Amino acid sequence: MAGPFCGGQVAEEPPSALPTCVSHEFLKRAVFLFVVVLTLSGGGSACESRPVASPTPVPAPTVPPLPAPSVTPLPLWASGRQEVTVRTLCLEVEQSYPEIPHKDPKPIAQATRKILYGLGLHVVAVGDPCDATLALAVTGQPLGGDYLLEGYCYTGARVEGQADLTIPGRAPLTVPLAGLQLLPPRIQHCPKDPADAPFEVVWLEALLGSLFDLWGPQVLIQALGDERVLTRSLAAGVLIEVGPEASEAVPALIQVLEDSDETVRASAAQALREIGPQAIDAVPALIQALGDPHPQVWQCAVFTLRGITGRDFAEDAAAWQEWWEQGQPGTPVPSATAPPTPACTRDAAFEADVTIPDDITIQAGQPFVKTWHIRNTGTCDWDVSYHLAFVDGDQMGGPNRAAVPQTSAGESAAISVGLVAPLEKGRYRGYWQMCVGEAECFGDRVYVQIVSTE
Repeated sequence: MAGPFCGGQVAEEPPSALPTCVSHEFLKRAVFLFVVVLTLSGGGSACESRPVASPTPVPAPTVPPLPAPSVTPLPLWASGRQEVTVRTLCLEVEQSYPEIPHKDPKPIAQATRKILYGLGLHVVAVGDPCDATLALAVTGQPLGGDYLLEGYCYTGARVEGQADLTIPGRAPLTVPLAGLQLLPPRIQHCPKDPADAPFEVVWLEALLGSLFDLWGPQVLIQALGDERVLTRSLAAGVLIEVGPEASEAVPALIQVLEDSDETVRASAAQALREIGPQAIDAVPALIQALGDPHPQVWQCAVFTLRGITGRDFAEDAAAWQEWWEQGQPGTPVPSATAPPTPACTRDAAFEADVTIPDDITIQAGQPFVKTWHIRNTGTCDWDVSYHLAFVDGDQMGGPNRAAVPQTSAGESAAISVGLVAPLEKGRYRGYWQMCVGEAECFGDRVYVQIVSTE
């Protein structure tokens, strides 16, 4: 997911979604999620179209239902439905992979049952009566590109669809179920079969987001305790996107800071940062994380401590500990959206377009990566709290902000953003600007301008 990462490759899992500590947020779930997952080892990619076969819906495999849960089910979290509690649920899943006639269905139904079971909902056997019906419809598309040495590899994927919850006597609830993994610029593994594209990462992230929209943060808290690294990491990733609304997840995230996988630990730290000052109870655990052997974890811990406290003792654990012991609970915590005034000056200047010259023609729906050279013309060094933010124009499926490598004053950095050519043909331009924290942007605005064609 360019720039300094909070997470590395997920161990013992297929390619996975790795949040970054500063800006590689998962994209809005209703559009897609931006994922970069593999250790750097390849070259750049260029996309090309592939023949499309007729759509072929794939029935989900039959999975025996779990026994009735012993915990009390939670009420719905969706707006206007908080007084409704579903105890028994009928589940319908339809998957379609139009470009892959031989594609086996992914275990979406099984994962959904497991998550909802932990919330006290009983997914009944087909034909049994139920309080409500949850229908998941997902269409998957593999994405591939040409890599220098490896040839054509299917390293990306897109899923689109929706989740419909129908309760007798009420209007149906519909939430999007969508996600996209863009092509990473460098790869370690080259899937040659489109069926091997990273669908699981995309649909599982999209599923967690949709279930969150229906049942709230407890969905993600439950997933944080899953035995699979991938599920825990993706749950933390959705919590990053949720932000302050997920304050009830703070105790679970504090526990996850001790997870066996460094990617999950880093993701938990970033999720706490997005929750903000309401995560103040996590400070002692974050101080402990400053001693983590993995740089992506302790760097995220530094960034998060700054964000939720408004203080800055860098990676000095002793200084943080002294402040905590002397200032809590008596010292008020300032808002995380107002970074302290720096003793240095912040500025940035555009130098050059590295990729995607103005008005280049790109096929509609194709992912691409825009890279700029931007010079740090201020006197502040850019660290993990800096990012390149989308500020105006056409976002083209890009993230709200993109990671920036650590850059000393006077030096320049190559900063990249993953985008997708809009489906409607025409000329599109989007503006981006350097920012720090949540409140201050500065320097030249840079832009990307393309022509999307069918």
